[in-house]
Amino acid sequence: MAVDLALAKQQCRVLHDREDALIGVYLAAATAWVEGYIGKRLSEIVDDVPDLDAAVLLLVADFYVNREAGAATAATNSAVGALCFPHRSVLV
Repeated sequence: MAVDLALAKQQCRVLHDREDALIGVYLAAATAWVEGYIGKRLSEIVDDVPDLDAAVLLLVADFYVNREAGAATAATNSAVGALCFPHRSVLV
């Protein structure tokens, strides 16, 4: 399952449309972060990988709640790293 705007809004508990563009930016940034960490595009992954979806959702919510900080919190980084680590591409 890929994370879409509706699911990202649900994660952030947003019921209105006024911040759709903002949440869309956070969704794109979170997706790019996860893809950079694992070394592949999420669209290239054939199997359903709920832990990567969870990582994207955690980042989106953290970006939304802590928008003034400009970066994910340490606790979120730790959780996202743990969710993504098993899916990292190994470069030899």
